[in-house]
Order: sequence, then C-alpha cells, then structure tokens
Amino acid sequence: MLSLSAGALFGPTKAVLILIVAENLSAFISYTMGKYFGKSIIASLDKNNRFIHTFEKYIYKNGFSSVLTLRLLYAPFDLVGYFAGSSSISYKEFATATFVGILPGLFMSAFLGGSFRNPINILISIIFFILGIILSKFIKQKKAYATKYT
Repeated sequence: MLSLSAGALFGPTKAVLILIVAENLSAFISYTMGKYFGKSIIASLDKNNRFIHTFEKYIYKNGFSSVLTLRLLYAPFDLVGYFAGSSSISYKEFATATFVGILPGLFMSAFLGGSFRNPINILISIIFFILGIILSKFIKQKKAYATKYT
C-alpha cells in the first residue's frame, strides 16, 4: 500500500527513487535484526519442525538465489530479511539479491500508484509484474538444472 501511495503522491519516477532507498533500508534493518536475534529464536523453535530446518538448509546452500527468488515472488519482506540474517548469507549477497529482486515489484507498484494521474502507467505496471514472474521462473529453472547436474 505504501508503494502504491508513493506512486500516487510523487509520481512513478520519484516514487521509484524513494522506494529504492526505503526498501533497501528496511531490508538492512530486518537483516540486522535477524543477525542479532534470529539464531536464538530459530534455536528456540521446535527442533522437529521440518519446514524451518529445510528452509534454513536451503537458504544456507542457495543464499543469493533463494533471496532473489523470494523477493521476485513477493514473499513477506521482513521475514525474508530475518531468515537471511539468521543464516550464513553475507550481507553483500543479501543486499545484491534484494536490490535486484525488488526492482520489478517496486516499478510495478510505483507505476500502478501513478496510474491515477496517467492511465498508461497501468500498462507499464503490468509489464513489470510479468517481468518479475518470468525472472523468478527462469531462476527456478536454472536452479533445478544446476541441482540436477551437480
């Protein structure tokens, strides 16, 4: 909602710049919180919870691509940061995947919000939404191929 509001209030171009700074700052904060508090929280969770341990192992093995894919698929923003921070992913890897992964959704929401002023922005928004989905499918296929042959 905030991204749509930024597009409506500032126009899509200014909103993109504002959102890049704001979302990367938010990602840094959630990653840092995960680094300092996440390991103890995950350790306190049920040891038999297969989902958490499978997810943790997956992120450990596939840091960049897992964060990138989750960003492209619009997974809950802060949760991705918390999990990444609590894992062994370096901040550089996390920040790069976050920056690249948020761009399609960021452009989509900024232009969708800006469509109140200019209806052509709806079309631009749809293009970025489709681009995000295509990129996530491409990464998933590439990962499946790499896993199959390693």
